[in-house]
Amino acid sequence: MAPHSMGTLLNHFSHLSYKLRINSLLSLCLVLTKNQVIELQEAAEQYIEPRRPQYDDAVCTYLYRNKSREYFDKIFSDDGIMKTYLKDASGDLRSPINGKICGLFFCANVNRQGQPFPTSPFGDTRVLIRIETILKLAPDMFFADFYCMQNNQEIHHVTIVLTKKESRVNHFCKKFFTQT
Repeated sequence: MAPHSMGTLLNHFSHLSYKLRINSLLSLCLVLTKNQVIELQEAAEQYIEPRRPQYDDAVCTYLYRNKSREYFDKIFSDDGIMKTYLKDASGDLRSPINGKICGLFFCANVNRQGQPFPTSPFGDTRVLIRIETILKLAPDMFFADFYCMQNNQEIHHVTIVLTKKESRVNHFCKKFFTQT
């Protein structure tokens, strides 16, 4: 790309924050600003509101994680503790948490009776954790992302980050997100 084209691109996307990194190649990373994440949260709320009458409000009492039986067998043959890992680039590629925070990632998708759906594309084995248990461990909640699945535009997801107070991830989230 010619230098003047890069300047045009930067001017065109001036509402996004940029981070330039020089290795052997020049790469440009677009990251959503705090205001843009607030706009995403508002979009999520606007998306849900007209659809609310179609669904009964179901109380979700568990967060759950689906993985293969081998994944959980390995955990329980070691110390029985799930290890955190770096957040990948799923969701909005511009999400500030991608590649920046480590954590464990759970689902909260339930049927009308408040129960998790019986199957998952993420694995054949499920661990359920009561929401109150997680909120005692990580009480601070931040809205982080709202996106639709690329293979099915009808399916939308929200990413919420739960953190321990005053942790490194908590301080990171306060820079990019509003607490909910």
